[in-house]
Order: sequence, then structure tokens, then C-alpha cells
Amino acid sequence: MHETALVFGYEFRRMLRNPVWVLIGLMQPVLWLLLFVPLLEELNTGTPKSADLKVFVPGVLTMLAIMSTLLVGYVFLGSLKDGVVERLAVTPVSRLALALGRILADVTGLLAQSFLVVLVACLMGFRADPLSVLLILGLMVLLGLSVASLSYALALNLREEASFSSIVNFVTLPLLLLSGMLVPLSFAPDWMRTVGNANPLYHAVEAVRSLAMDDRGSSDVVVGFLVLTVLTALTLTWAARSYRRVVP
Repeated sequence: MHETALVFGYEFRRMLRNPVWVLIGLMQPVLWLLLFVPLLEELNTGTPKSADLKVFVPGVLTMLAIMSTLLVGYVFLGSLKDGVVERLAVTPVSRLALALGRILADVTGLLAQSFLVVLVACLMGFRADPLSVLLILGLMVLLGLSVASLSYALALNLREEASFSSIVNFVTLPLLLLSGMLVPLSFAPDWMRTVGNANPLYHAVEAVRSLAMDDRGSSDVVVGFLVLTVLTALTLTWAARSYRRVVP
């Protein structure tokens, strides 16, 4: 834990030394709300604005968690080629700490973005119980951990920017569309709902939507936490093993 904290502190300070990227990362999800919520108001068919936000905001949060952490492996490939990872490898720090420290720094940035989105959404009319908001942020942490771990594992196994970007671009769109982030799958054909049920992101979106509606006892919330916990354990294990294999 001490070694993980050291790596986390190093990565987090390095992130803060580039304030432009920090600012862009914080403002991007806010722009989603500022640009899309007015469209929701125009398309409103009689449902209250707060009800629209309870469907839209969870989708924005889930998309933010994926897009903010999915490409961290691409940046990591630059450090790998520059020899930064090899220089850290000569230290007595455990390989798990080297991987986990980086991942936790990425998730901390995601948590700040998610909190800002919830804050701006509240200013625009979104309402949810504080406990529900905390559980939503907990789901974002699990989702960020799993996606960041997957991104690092892919980078460590592929070791090439072109291959990494090709695979990420290929799988991202189907996963997003079959998760019901922006358009709930209740409007989709039967075959899309069937395939969507096999998508872990779908269960994350449904869990966040149930929490946004303060339905904390919903089975969607339980399933969402279980699915993301298992996914996080699997991807984090893969990332740690990939790190040990590449950095002996």
C-alpha cells in the first residue's frame, strides 16, 4: 500500500503539472450538459425536465468514465518507449504497485470530473438523494478502475500505438450503442436488448439510472455493482500480470 501511494503521488503530481489537460478534462463533460440539455428541452414531450436529466445524466457519467480512462494506455505507450517504465523497474517497488498507482491516479481525475458533472447537472435541475449520488460515484470508481486496467493491459500486450488505437476504435462504438447510454435500450429491437444484456456497460448504465431515480433497492443496482466488481477484479489482475511479464 505504501508503494502504491508513492507511485500514485508521483503520477498525480505529474498530472497536475499539466494544467491545460486538467482543465480540458474537467470542461469536456460540462460541455456535454451545456450543449445537450437545451436539446432535451426542445424535444420534451411533456415529461418534466428533471425526469429527462435522470435519464441523460447517468449516460453522460458512464460515457465520461469510459472515454476518460480508455485511452490512458495510449499515453502509457509513450512512457514505455521512452524508457520511463524500465527506469522504474530497477527500483524495489512491486509491479502491482507500479500498475495500481497509475490506475488510481487516472480514477482520481475521473472522480473529479464526475463530481463536477453532478454539480453542474444539479444547477440545471437534476435532483437526487446524497446517498444515491455517493453510490453513483462509487460505480464510476469501479468502472474507471476496470476500463483503465483494461487499457493498460492492452497497451502492455500490444506495445504498438496503431494496434492499440485500431482495437479501441473497433470495440468502442458497439459497446457504447449497446449500453443504452444516451438512448435507453427499451426503445431498441429485441435482438439489441438481448445483446445489450451481455454488455457489462449496460448494467452499469441501468444501475446509475436507478440510483438517479433514488431507487436504491432496485435489482439493477445490485447487478451493476456485482458486474463491475467482477470486471474490475479480472481486468486489474490482467493488468498486473501483464506488467510483471513486460517489466520483470
